[in-house]
Amino acid sequence: MELVDIILVKSDPIINQSSIRAVQITRSLSKRYSVIALGWNRHHAELELTKEEKNLKLFNLKAPYGYEAYGILRLVAYFPIFWVWVFFKLCMHKPKIVHACDLATVLPCYIYKLLFRRKLVFDVLDRYGMTYIPKSRNSFFKILYSLVNPLEEFFARNSDVLLAVSDRI
Repeated sequence: MELVDIILVKSDPIINQSSIRAVQITRSLSKRYSVIALGWNRHHAELELTKEEKNLKLFNLKAPYGYEAYGILRLVAYFPIFWVWVFFKLCMHKPKIVHACDLATVLPCYIYKLLFRRKLVFDVLDRYGMTYIPKSRNSFFKILYSLVNPLEEFFARNSDVLLAVSDRI
């Protein structure tokens, strides 16, 4: 068991093209701090990690991908399993700082922050409520938005550092 300074958590495998920002953050922080990145290999694909990716730990549970509202709803059943794995890894490595890369990863990081009095960086690339939930008159989506948006705002207000890519977000 290795104690580390920072753990970055993202709900994808981190080594794919969609996670370039997470890779860059991890590389940059690794120059000065001990860093582990936790990711979710939802395709459960055989991934060959390079020497540079030795501090990447993957959760290998096959789960659906989906970036529209219906795909995210299907994922909801898988998130608690992923969150338990993340929380276990956080407790095992005891980082001083946890960096949650989106709403899908912030819950176990926030609980860790509260229990162990550590720092939480919440990185908001896209607001889930504004980006993934269709703006329709459908009452289901209105209810979903009314649940997701305040939740994201709660974590944003209660994190130690909030990173956003634009003022609009």
